[in-house]
Amino acid sequence: MKKLSLIICLSLLAGIFSPAFLMAQKSSEFAFKQNERLGRGVNIIGYDPIWQDPANGRMKEKHFKFIKEAGFDNVRLVIMPFKFSTDDQFTIDPLFFKTLDWAINESLKNDLMVIVDFHEHNAMQQDPLGKKPMFLSMWRQIAEHCKDYPDEVLFEVANEPNMNPDIWNEMHEEARQILRKSNPDRTILIGPIYGNQIKYLRDLVIPQEDENIIVPIHYYMPIQFTHQGAPWSTRNKDLSGIEWNYTAQEIKDIKFDFDMAQLWSERNNRPLTLGEFGVYEKADMPSRIRWTDYIARQAEARNWSWSYWQFDRDFILYDLDKDTWVTPIKNALLDHNVKTNTVSGTRIMDWEGVILSHEHVMSNFGAKLGDRDTYDEAALFAQVIPYLRNLKSLGVSAIYDCTTEFFGRRPDLLKYISDSTGIQIITNTGYYGAADDRFIPQSVRAATVEKISKEWIDEFTHGIGHTGIKPGFIKLGFDAGSPSDLDIKLFKAGVLAHRETGLSLAVHIGENKEAVKAQLQMLQVYQVSPEAWVWVHANKYADDDFLMEVARQGGWISLDGVNENNIDEYLKRLEKFKSAKLLHKVLLSHDGNGFPAGGAIRPFEAIPRAMVPAMKEKGFTAGEINQLMVENPKKAFEIKVRKND
Repeated sequence: MKKLSLIICLSLLAGIFSPAFLMAQKSSEFAFKQNERLGRGVNIIGYDPIWQDPANGRMKEKHFKFIKEAGFDNVRLVIMPFKFSTDDQFTIDPLFFKTLDWAINESLKNDLMVIVDFHEHNAMQQDPLGKKPMFLSMWRQIAEHCKDYPDEVLFEVANEPNMNPDIWNEMHEEARQILRKSNPDRTILIGPIYGNQIKYLRDLVIPQEDENIIVPIHYYMPIQFTHQGAPWSTRNKDLSGIEWNYTAQEIKDIKFDFDMAQLWSERNNRPLTLGEFGVYEKADMPSRIRWTDYIARQAEARNWSWSYWQFDRDFILYDLDKDTWVTPIKNALLDHNVKTNTVSGTRIMDWEGVILSHEHVMSNFGAKLGDRDTYDEAALFAQVIPYLRNLKSLGVSAIYDCTTEFFGRRPDLLKYISDSTGIQIITNTGYYGAADDRFIPQSVRAATVEKISKEWIDEFTHGIGHTGIKPGFIKLGFDAGSPSDLDIKLFKAGVLAHRETGLSLAVHIGENKEAVKAQLQMLQVYQVSPEAWVWVHANKYADDDFLMEVARQGGWISLDGVNENNIDEYLKRLEKFKSAKLLHKVLLSHDGNGFPAGGAIRPFEAIPRAMVPAMKEKGFTAGEINQLMVENPKKAFEIKVRKND
């Protein structure tokens, strides 16, 4: 009996220290933590000649440093070991391991996580069962070779296993068991079949007892866009000119796919990584930027890590020939593009057409307080949508809508109009304190600065009401004469809101010089730069010297009120700003209205129709016109905290 007990105890102890037990120590929590650490990454060196001859390698040690310094957290190390088989036992040539170790060690040296990706999908899909012995043998060798690397090194069992799901589920399980023998604690990646497509997650079977697994998916939809002109893509190689423009359907399709993947992740308690995504170079750059940024942000919103395809060769992120980043793609990936909140969502400000910085798509100026957000929607759409479509044809790309709350602001209707016309529309938060304060309800008059500011910050953070639509700027207004206590309170609330959100303040001031001085002083007290402040209706102030003095301090001078009859007057003022080298501080707009209390349109088309041609005739260069009509509004309304320390 004692002998039997001893055997049982020894068996239990052996079980405690077995690989299976050690594997169990790494829970799903660990896998999710690993996935969080992976963060943002890029695929590297799959097609680099370094594998054949390290002396001819295109990627150098410095590039790992560049990747880290740019803001990336991982590299997906693409390996293709089949070509390194030296005998019928599939023994791997030591040259392969020399390059593999170099790449892993350079990554770790630069604090980059490493996914070792077995990238032999082309060979394996032709004969999965025939290639299986080589596949398993090579993983056995690679796993044994890498067993002493730290947790920062992960194994991806196979890239895009293009085979029958039953074959793949059997094959990856055999590979997993091989990996666990030498690497019981290693985080492993196992993805679905046929291009790691989301729709095939349903066919993926992973043993529940192994929780230290991340599931990789790839995304290149719509494939006609991402692979247009790609010579290896039979169905898409002859396509060109296909754009991606944040249309409602484009966004709906991506969200549907990503939400389906997220639902699978939550039901199966498995973290997801987006192992590949990108757009081939034949697509236009603005579309590539929009798509790349949107995909990365949608992945991050679901707490997925990602690795862009790829650093070099095609879908290029870094031009090794020029030894420089493809900056637009890098910025899109790392969320470095200038953005704003439009009524259709957060958007990169890559608009190339005329941007109108002060218009009213509609308003109910003059209506009773309780009725100001109520419209005859059929009449509104019938009047405004054709008008904005015409503006679009004239080259208008975006409109900053200055209709505030209690003045007729309706973000939901603006979204419908924007989606129907293709013009980006940006709505606001804030209150209109001009017009003898009749647009300010009693509840606001009685509220503190902090309470008012919090309401605006909440709209920025959570969206306006139940719409989910977020404002892109703060709209305020001052009456004539010395600023009232209410004016000052609202402005202070706006400054506090800017410090929290980065929203610019567009303030209706007109010819009120006292208000300008008071606001500039308050900005200084709150250590906010005048760069965050727009003097709305500055055209009503006749002294251009004072306007330019304010511009030199950093304030934005908004010359609104352009119409077909005053083009010459505005051109003269613009020439003064040009001579003073201050064109970079001027905004132009009409203060038009597409549906003023249900009445006839107050036009806002003179700028693209008449002003821009007149500027050309007066000798303004294309660059100067672009600065006034495109770049200045982007800079003025960029969502960015502008402190003046």
